[in-house]
Amino acid sequence: MTPVRITAAVAEPVSLAEIKAYCAVDHDDDDAMLAGLITAAVAHLDGYSGVLGRAIMEQVWQIAPPAAGDYLLPMPDVIAAAATYDGDPSPVPLEVEASPVGPIVAVDAACTVGFTCGMEADKRAIAALIVKMIVAHWYDRRGAVMASAEKVPMAAEMLITSLRWRHF
Repeated sequence: MTPVRITAAVAEPVSLAEIKAYCAVDHDDDDAMLAGLITAAVAHLDGYSGVLGRAIMEQVWQIAPPAAGDYLLPMPDVIAAAATYDGDPSPVPLEVEASPVGPIVAVDAACTVGFTCGMEADKRAIAALIVKMIVAHWYDRRGAVMASAEKVPMAAEMLITSLRWRHF
């Protein structure tokens, strides 16, 4: 089941001021570009289809199990989950069970499962550093020809690998 994001994160993992400090930018001329690069870097990393395969900042996702049973939620770092069954508008809280392959919920029938997920502070700090590295790399290589010829820095790739959620 492919999840659908219902509620986006309300904040980016890094602020414009943090990016400007990281990139050693002491003027406001490039603020719009840097803000756009932050958004692009987060979009590249974040969510089910991002390269991390997980939510960086807290956000709400949804799946639709077709029948009763145990279901592996498609993303880690689940804070809470609830099922909404046909004919009953009130969500029913679900217990999220940790397993070696990821978080599992049990549902009683076909339903919609909404789940809130987001990284813990220590992992979020690593994700923020990755965003800074990517933004700095893109900012330093603004020309389309140079940017296409160079990959993301190896340090960022290593950190991405350490946080990447492996879909089973």
